[in-house]
Amino acid sequence: MQATIQLVRDPGSLERSAIAASLIEFNASRIGRPTEDKLLVLTVTEPETGNIIGGLLGQHDS
Repeated sequence: MQATIQLVRDPGSLERSAIAASLIEFNASRIGRPTEDKLLVLTVTEPETGNIIGGLLGQHDS
């Protein structure tokens, strides 16, 4: 298989959902599916606007 890499400016929900779904499946295969009460989110926020421009999702043990 020959994959292509594309830069998508202003990605829509289709692109975001596809990437998120792949990341969730990858993580679930390694550590299992997180439950809502064990989720963590680290956000990267633009200081001037307060908009979230990036981040990480994770899970905690306790």
